[in-house]
Amino acid sequence: MAPEAAAGPVYGQLLHATGPLPSFEAATIQPSKGLAPSRRYPYMDIIAVTMRDLISGAFHVFSEKDQIVGGPDWIDNRYDMDTKIGAPLDAASQKMSSAQSEQIRLMQQSLLADRLKLKVHFETREMPVYALIVAQGGPKLTPAKDTQASGGTPLSPVGGDPRTDDLRKGFLAFSRAEKGITWDVRGLTLGEFVHNGSLVFLPEIDSHIVVDKTGLAGTYDFTLHFAMERMAVPCASSSTGLCHTMAPDADTPSLFTALQEQLGLQLVLTKAPVEVVVIDHIELPSEN
Repeated sequence: MAPEAAAGPVYGQLLHATGPLPSFEAATIQPSKGLAPSRRYPYMDIIAVTMRDLISGAFHVFSEKDQIVGGPDWIDNRYDMDTKIGAPLDAASQKMSSAQSEQIRLMQQSLLADRLKLKVHFETREMPVYALIVAQGGPKLTPAKDTQASGGTPLSPVGGDPRTDDLRKGFLAFSRAEKGITWDVRGLTLGEFVHNGSLVFLPEIDSHIVVDKTGLAGTYDFTLHFAMERMAVPCASSSTGLCHTMAPDADTPSLFTALQEQLGLQLVLTKAPVEVVVIDHIELPSEN
């Protein structure tokens, strides 16, 4: 039986400006010199970014495939950007809060409106999403240990071996070459787990939004080990800027199998209302 459509708007709320837009102190945009994509944190120097990527970041889009509608073909061409943020935001940027991150996104919206004459409107459309549900047989999840006393900070994905003792609350990802990917999660709800954006970037998910429909409200500690469908790495010789160099490991389960076997969860493709950015007007970047 086909899964029911997810009720109500799913996660993926876009960033709407509610007042005058802040601006970068200075910014340059020029056609890419063909180097591999890179980014110098925090949004100061972005190499080989597409305009679609920039729109995605500016409006907090989780699925470029589904949530950006319209626009000319050239928005997928690559550009190099150099922006100056300015104090005091720049001084705090190495440990950016959610409010500061939002400020950067609004600066990007301002840049797009100024240099590319971007005009958009927002719509809600029914689109494919992946729903995370409880698999047959029930969940295989461990309730989270108390995370308040340790006062840890949510961690971003990093490479190398995990320092599990340092992960009090948050998400840690690491890989061991051909042996696949391991996600170590501590003290998160399943909603927080799917909302952090890590799932949507996996090739298997095909850029669809993921929404928690398990009905499980607790916080959990768990580890998920799986083989990615393919591993994308920067590649200057590719027209897309990425080369797929890692094939799945035959001895490591796929994401979908690992979720079911290790966590008792399942991802099913369904439909739900999703907010989208519709491009009404955009021009090639103006001279710097």
